[in-house]
Amino acid sequence: MTTTCLETTTPPARSRLAWAALCVAVVAASLAGVRTITAEDIGYHLAFGEAFCQEGRLVDHCEVLYAPPGGTDADPGPGNWYDAQGRYRFPNANWLTQVIFYAAWAAGGVVGLNVLLAACVAALFVLVALTCLRGGGSPLAAAAAVLLTAMTIYPRLMLRPELLGYLTLMGNSALLAPLIVSADDRRLSRRTMIGVVALQLLYVNLHSYWLLGLALTGVTLLPAIARLLGRPSAEVRSAAASALKQRGGLLLAQALVAFVNPWTWRLAILPFQTLVYMRQHNISGGAGEHPWTTMQDLQRTTLLPADAASDVAGCFFVGVAALVVLAALLSMFAKRWSAAAVLLGMLLVAFATQRNRAVGVLTAMPLAAAVIGLRLRPRAVHWRETLRRCLATGVATSALLAACLVAVLFVRSSLYRNDHYKMRFGLGWSRLIIPVGLAGRLSDLGIEGRLWAEPQSTSSLYFLVRPHPSLQMITNTWAYPPATMKDVLTANVLGGGEQLANIWGVSVAAVMPGRLFGQLRTDENWTLVALADGHAVFVRRDGADAALARTPLRPGDIAASDIVREVEAEDAWPLSRLMQWGKLLVAARFQGPAIEVLQAARGHARGEQVNGVDMLIGAALYNRAVDRQGRGNPACLEDYRRATEIFSRVGLGKLAEETAQGYQQAASQLQQ
Repeated sequence: MTTTCLETTTPPARSRLAWAALCVAVVAASLAGVRTITAEDIGYHLAFGEAFCQEGRLVDHCEVLYAPPGGTDADPGPGNWYDAQGRYRFPNANWLTQVIFYAAWAAGGVVGLNVLLAACVAALFVLVALTCLRGGGSPLAAAAAVLLTAMTIYPRLMLRPELLGYLTLMGNSALLAPLIVSADDRRLSRRTMIGVVALQLLYVNLHSYWLLGLALTGVTLLPAIARLLGRPSAEVRSAAASALKQRGGLLLAQALVAFVNPWTWRLAILPFQTLVYMRQHNISGGAGEHPWTTMQDLQRTTLLPADAASDVAGCFFVGVAALVVLAALLSMFAKRWSAAAVLLGMLLVAFATQRNRAVGVLTAMPLAAAVIGLRLRPRAVHWRETLRRCLATGVATSALLAACLVAVLFVRSSLYRNDHYKMRFGLGWSRLIIPVGLAGRLSDLGIEGRLWAEPQSTSSLYFLVRPHPSLQMITNTWAYPPATMKDVLTANVLGGGEQLANIWGVSVAAVMPGRLFGQLRTDENWTLVALADGHAVFVRRDGADAALARTPLRPGDIAASDIVREVEAEDAWPLSRLMQWGKLLVAARFQGPAIEVLQAARGHARGEQVNGVDMLIGAALYNRAVDRQGRGNPACLEDYRRATEIFSRVGLGKLAEETAQGYQQAASQLQQ
């Protein structure tokens, strides 16, 4: 390993301070993994892992999905196919991750998942630090790499298969870092080569981004190739040829293990098929009518965040991108072609799609820190020695304080609140993402027919509802043709109760406030039977679950005080969940409980949040006024008056005028 400046010139006290800064930085960054579970996909991963652990069955066909309106002849997605029985099949690139996830669940439930997430994130930042150190960076450079990486990628540190993929990729990055940063023809030990191939084998069976592992090894061939093309001496030619042979053999071995998976060649070519497919349909460009373009994290990454005041990670990405470009230029000037190729290549990966930003930064930042640190290594100049020592001590102290600040930001959930993410520091589920209460309610109801659910909630309900219900989709886009996804999304926005029942055969629908919600609420063939986690459960009165429709939910069944008490007990920042409940109750026309819940939410609101809560309170008051006016209840006048005041205060002048007119009409009607 390249000798660092701290090892040669730094006195023991400052060296200990630098290492302390690195340790605190790793601990602080690791706190980003102590968070509630927010991944919308976690449900189907657990269900697929459950099938393997309990039945010994690898899932490559999702039998719980009921047939789309157009049958099963739609064009398959990339890598998918129809088998001889007409079943839609897909190479399950995450099968081993799913087994690991379910093992954690079986061991400790949601806390087991929390522990797995925290352990993976901690290991990830240890590997970031190790990559920088093995690349020749100092402990201070490694600390900077860890902190900058953490502040840039923390939104993507969710319990998803990509997280385990990050681990294997960064393991290979740490092993290959000396070769990537250096420009010599050093040989790899047999142990290192075995480790690289073993990690690549894991990567192939954990996540579909394993091509990046091949890329890391591939760039290590560049220095030897450059030397062989430059008319070297016989000795240099022999060393370069030997290095090229060894590294080329390693690359070939990694490529061959891509076929060691349950689907052999199908999974091996899947990444290539996916890249071609996305390019053909301009998925990352967001153009066209392909349903994948609705997935925001498949859109291209922008350099500048739309809202710099709130997008902390986006702002840090600007700085990280600048550092990576600087390191790439320094590498090219020093003819370190491998480092330059990795840095620029991973920066392009980070810009390709929003979900790639994390993996690009993870791989590039520690190497960039090592390159910049080597370039800025202080040289011994006697008359500047005192100044240099003071500067080194100040930098180490600043790094230590920065690490402590990052730790506080994660522990206090400050970053999550400022960026409006639906996660919190701590354990358990994020009830804003994972509808645990809804799943329990559906399990209690004992659904027998087909369930229609909000697309983002389908995977969670698929696993958490017992027995597993039949669903129109899950969040795994490989489990059905893209045309089916388009049909589902269209029906969820534009469909109605008759379409769900007559075309899709649905008997129970769990939907959020929106057009479909409104249609089901006013459809006499559907009955509202439950509210939970931002969803309303409607039952078809002549469907397979018609018996459930005999006990409709009424406003008197809702105890607003119990809702407020439960939410405030579970969440230190309960505003978002109380707002979710308020919107749901307003949409369900349960205005009394809605107003009570929203009044409680107002007590937790700050700044502009107050106006958002007030607008909902005004809407609830207006709706209640209309209902009371229809019954001839004089209390409608007070509701109209309060709603008018609220709309005026929040700047909705036109709505305030309409509400005031409603007041005048109600007053005239009551006088008559």
